[in-house]
Amino acid sequence: MQRNMPSWLRNTCSVTLLFLTVASALAADTDKTRFESALALYRRGSYGEAQAAFKSISKSISSPYTHKATFLYAYIAYKTENYPEALRWFEDFVSSGKEPEYLPYAHFFLGNLYFFRKEYPRAAIEYGLAYSLTDKPTLCSAAKTALERILWGYLTLRQLQTLSRQPLSKFCEEEVAYFLTKRYRHANKKAKALGEAKSYLAHFPRGAHREKVEQLAKELEEELKQNIVIGVLVPTSGKYKPYGKKILKGVKLAAKEAKRKWGLNILLSVKDTKGDPLIAADAARELISEDMPIGIVGPLRSECAVAVAAFAQAEKVPLIIPTATRDGLASIGEYIFQLATSPEIGGRNIALFAVDSLKLKRFVAIGPDDICGMGILDIFEKTVTSHGGEIVAKETFSEGEIDLKPQFMRLREPFMPELKRLLTKVDSTDTIFHKKNGKLKEEEEWPIFVDGIFAPVYSDQIQTVLPTIAAFHMNGTVIGANGWQEEDVLEYAAGYHDSLYFIPHDFFVDADNPKWKSFKKGYEKLYNEEADKIASQGYDALSIIADGIHKGAVSHLLIVDYISGLREYNGASGKILFNRYGANEYTPILKLDAGKIIKVK
Repeated sequence: MQRNMPSWLRNTCSVTLLFLTVASALAADTDKTRFESALALYRRGSYGEAQAAFKSISKSISSPYTHKATFLYAYIAYKTENYPEALRWFEDFVSSGKEPEYLPYAHFFLGNLYFFRKEYPRAAIEYGLAYSLTDKPTLCSAAKTALERILWGYLTLRQLQTLSRQPLSKFCEEEVAYFLTKRYRHANKKAKALGEAKSYLAHFPRGAHREKVEQLAKELEEELKQNIVIGVLVPTSGKYKPYGKKILKGVKLAAKEAKRKWGLNILLSVKDTKGDPLIAADAARELISEDMPIGIVGPLRSECAVAVAAFAQAEKVPLIIPTATRDGLASIGEYIFQLATSPEIGGRNIALFAVDSLKLKRFVAIGPDDICGMGILDIFEKTVTSHGGEIVAKETFSEGEIDLKPQFMRLREPFMPELKRLLTKVDSTDTIFHKKNGKLKEEEEWPIFVDGIFAPVYSDQIQTVLPTIAAFHMNGTVIGANGWQEEDVLEYAAGYHDSLYFIPHDFFVDADNPKWKSFKKGYEKLYNEEADKIASQGYDALSIIADGIHKGAVSHLLIVDYISGLREYNGASGKILFNRYGANEYTPILKLDAGKIIKVK
């Protein structure tokens, strides 16, 4: 096998002369006879006998030569090309942590053995340890040469990436960081190379390769400013195609404006997800492996976003998800950002608004019994109670359920004892409990007064729930969520409530927002079609990346740092407030007041 070694490994056997000199000096110790005899057998070329003698000594726990004998047994196995045996015994030796003068040689030979097995990442680790644990010039040179050859020519980029995340010796860590930069540069993955170069300079300010890396970083920055690749993952075919096209048009408009304003030459690499999670994941993998974009916009749907985000995070490529609303997407990792506010965040924000801004304390709540409805009811209740409020009663209903009398009767129950006590204190002239003719009203007609009525129902359920609130004489500030549409509120609520507050639907745009007005004008001029929220979210996603590049963020890590530091961004789609996880926490709150809808937050 040794005849087939690379030339840089063939010359390393001279290293063994160093430790044999050490071994001879050790023979002057007491209890030396057996060890000297075994060593003499080795020198005469009687490898089998010597190996048996060393093995016997290694089994003697009390002998001062136990670990030395273990090492020499392993070396003879290595020299006679019994590589499996050598590997096992060298591993036993290094795990003991004894005989520090022998350890670097053991790691070096382990590096060779793992190289023979084509376990190149492990070989690299062993060569790094050999270099770090010795001051012998010959061994240092051999270990350094072997490590460099593996890092450049034997490891795949993915293996090198994985190796960089493992605990390594200081020397090996620096070499891996340096070669990762060089390899990405060689593969023409410029954004990735620049990110690794910046990381190297931050972690190794006095590193051996500092000057070369600084020069490389300058070259990469200039090249990236000339040609910037940004990925776009949207459905350009299939049933979600119309929405994907809208996002893409918004992205293209933002790229065009970045060219006009700052001279940025943004190249868009567009991949079709077809709205399918598996296809989206494959598209992301292909996009990153082929183009290594500085950032990615997309995908459209939450189901696709989960798969893409996991891959983008693993590859450390910034991803801005423009439209998906599933809660927790941004929490997948620090490279993931989410523009659309999730219903859960919306529920929490309107609860805070009700308690802190409107000063409401006591609530009843009713909503759909699906996952989303139950989730928002739970979040609203937790937020209210944690801020000193109280949910007096809570009810749910199923999809398609129209008769909500049982639910509203139960919502009224907690208030009935107090009302019955009040009834004993009034006469028939009272108008709260009595009709005009003095007869007592039915109990369900007795008015209930509560601070707030939380109804996180869907837009098509407004026509059932809001009239029922009035029909059961429940009085209080109505608070909606889950994306109410203004036209439905105007039609079904105006006749029942003078005022109510709600979170608008996902397609809501603030027509008074200057950024929206500018975007709308540019979009409709370019495409001769009406602008909408989805297009503006694609526009904002790319605009954020372009703003960062304009301000010098020309690597993956710098883009992440830039976006993480934004906190607040005024976009065409609305205000964007990134929390510490990268999710947008801004929730517009609208109010129905005197038959008109106004924005209050």
